[in-house]
Amino acid sequence: MVRFIKITTMINVYVSCALTHAPDEYKQDILLFIGELQKIPGIVVLEFCPPPPGEKQSVLPAGDVYHNDIHASVKKAHFIIY
Repeated sequence: MVRFIKITTMINVYVSCALTHAPDEYKQDILLFIGELQKIPGIVVLEFCPPPPGEKQSVLPAGDVYHNDIHASVKKAHFIIY
């Protein structure tokens, strides 16, 4: 008897997009792109530290944002989209 085992591997994707000083239209395009990626089965889009709604910059200290981006997201990512 032959048994087939379905193996699923989640793929971690980090979208690196420098939104801090980006135009609003670019920010919206990136958010739409991330939303489409999240719809793909097997894709996990890793979170970045965006500024709160209505704010131009993150309220987190720069060191915390760097730590999240480099030591959490980039380290876990199978793919990075620039």
